[in-house]
Amino acid sequence: MNRLSMPKLLRKIPALTRWVCLMVLAVSTTPQMAFSQSAGVNMVARIGVLAFRGADSAHLQWQPLAKYLSDAVDGWEFEIVPLTLVSASEGIKSNGLEFLITNPGHYVTLARQFGLSALATRERRTQASGIGLLRYGTVIFSLKDSGIQILDDLKGKQVAAVSLDAFGGFQLAWQEFTNRGIDPFKDIETLRFMGFPQDEIVFSVSRGDVDAGVIRSGLLENLDAEGRIDISDFVVLQSNSQLGYPYLVSGRLYPEWPFTALPGIDKTLREAVTTALLATQQSSASNEYMLKDIWSAPLSYEDVRVVTTAYRNRDNGMSPWANLLANPLFFTFLVIALGVIMFLIWKIQPRAL
Repeated sequence: MNRLSMPKLLRKIPALTRWVCLMVLAVSTTPQMAFSQSAGVNMVARIGVLAFRGADSAHLQWQPLAKYLSDAVDGWEFEIVPLTLVSASEGIKSNGLEFLITNPGHYVTLARQFGLSALATRERRTQASGIGLLRYGTVIFSLKDSGIQILDDLKGKQVAAVSLDAFGGFQLAWQEFTNRGIDPFKDIETLRFMGFPQDEIVFSVSRGDVDAGVIRSGLLENLDAEGRIDISDFVVLQSNSQLGYPYLVSGRLYPEWPFTALPGIDKTLREAVTTALLATQQSSASNEYMLKDIWSAPLSYEDVRVVTTAYRNRDNGMSPWANLLANPLFFTFLVIALGVIMFLIWKIQPRAL
């Protein structure tokens, strides 16, 4: 028996029945998102966070904010995604993020590349006084008994930092060296880029593995409060006391980390998140969710852009090979390339009979 085609079959069904069938067919082909929304299931928004003290520390620090936003923004669940300076770009390219919290230098670079927009600026609250801090800086430090007292003493020494791309973890220190007429790429014997977490830089200096280190301001005080170091064992070079700023710092201060939105984020979601962030200024919200930091209207990041532009246009005096060796990704690529070469040699070499 010949089967009827769908159009012929529909013509044989009474009009009312046909209308019901078409409605059922339309519902059955509706995207799953519609069912989720009608069923009241929250959609997920991922917040990438630069984990300068490691993934576990990032989750511990930022999970209260994710919980707060999940309750404050109707219909959305927020998740924390710890990132590095490298993986942040990868997360943006793969559409794996909706928002990003990172250092100001990293933000300026990514904003130029991907079109990020700052919704708010982080306002850190110190545990002792509860003062809100909207700015931070870099710390160039050494052991107090090392004989190193000023930046010039680091000529011919070994210095540990985060990476070439780290703002507070190297670029601000580069600026301080440059202001003193020191070229860290020429005058310092070894620049050791250790990546995250920054804690390891402090421990390396403490053990005497390197002569000095570069970290973001506030980390020495945090490690001392945690009982992991004795801050009196260290000296901060180019120390610059800032009125109302409770941490040791080398040089000047710059705007704190921004909370940024990726391009293409829905206008309603972006504005709801902005409103919720600014509402953390109310003590009731910050206390209920035990937020370590609150959020203020975004500051200008023009001074940050000036630093990153000068750093990007620098002549570091290093050969192309030296620049390549300073990049930690080079070693990963080198290991993979050597593995492939060894495999190919093994495949094509004559087999003994």
